[in-house]
Amino acid sequence: MRTYTLLITGLIVLPLVFATFFYFLGFLNEVINPSSQIKFPSVLDIYSDFLRAIVDKDVIRAIGITLKNVIISTLISIFTGVFLSLLLTANKNLLKIFEPTVDLFRSIPVTFFIPAFALILGVSSPNIIWILTIIPCSLIIVINVTAGITQQNKARLHHFCLLSRNNNRFYSFFKITVFEVLPFLVSGIKIILSYSIVVVTVLEYMKMGSQIGLGNLVADKMDLYDYKRVYSIILIVGLIGYIVNKSVNVIFNKRLNYE
Repeated sequence: MRTYTLLITGLIVLPLVFATFFYFLGFLNEVINPSSQIKFPSVLDIYSDFLRAIVDKDVIRAIGITLKNVIISTLISIFTGVFLSLLLTANKNLLKIFEPTVDLFRSIPVTFFIPAFALILGVSSPNIIWILTIIPCSLIIVINVTAGITQQNKARLHHFCLLSRNNNRFYSFFKITVFEVLPFLVSGIKIILSYSIVVVTVLEYMKMGSQIGLGNLVADKMDLYDYKRVYSIILIVGLIGYIVNKSVNVIFNKRLNYE
């Protein structure tokens, strides 16, 4: 009961925090640019436009496109990341050989891959956004899953083999290793869900792809100086991220009972 009370309190506090943040930005706009013709919208203007935006057909269509890219990139990243992790951890020497490569690619911003993929696929390709998003997200899964496999409890694995009288590597993997690695995988999924939303919307903002997502709408409204709609869409993106992450927490808390 206390958990739900705190959650409700948090949901009440959230818009107040945003209101304070928007009010502060408006205050800075008045102090730094008092003669500017473009004024920061009031908190009430932003919130009233937010209510209009969530029922706007263009915004709803953009939400669908952004979510599609996020879901596709997340699912493929999980599959690719797990496959590469199993491949790399099959041999300790192989993991050490490719560890610098994984760390190197992990350190490169995804936007730096745009020139290469734009030449191959074209900037207007409808698939370029989720393909670019897969690169960093799959590496996050690789790092998490390989950490889970390499840090598993060797004594527990040894005891299982003794008690079951079965030294088959695949048998022990599915009976012990999978369950020890699963928390690391879940942690990676939570990270890439948030990260994929960020990457997808940024790439949309940069006008990647031929479909209009939430990032495209922000760029278009910025060009029209419609800051009320800009911040409304930003709130929508944040709301999507919150709902997605909360849904993942509920699913794994109830079904896997890890938290």
